[in-house]
Amino acid sequence: MAGPRVKHRVAYLHDPEVGQYYYGPSHPMKPHRMQLAHQLIVGYELHNKMMCYKPHKASDKVLGGLSRGGGGGDA
Repeated sequence: MAGPRVKHRVAYLHDPEVGQYYYGPSHPMKPHRMQLAHQLIVGYELHNKMMCYKPHKASDKVLGGLSRGGGGGDA
C-alpha cells in the first residue's frame, strides 16, 4: 500500500551576474554551465514551480571573515 504523496518544495537561487566572472581554467565552477542550466530552467518553465530567489551580495566584512577562517558575521 502506497503512503501519502508528499509535496516537495524547491528553492532556486540565481544571480545573472555570476556568468560575468571568470574563475580561471582549473576552477571547478563554470559560470557558462550555470547560465545554460538557467536557460533550460526558464525554457521549460520550471521556475514557475519553484521559489526563486536572487542572492544578495556579501559585504567586505563577511568575505574578509571567511578568508581568515572566521564565520564572517552579518552581511
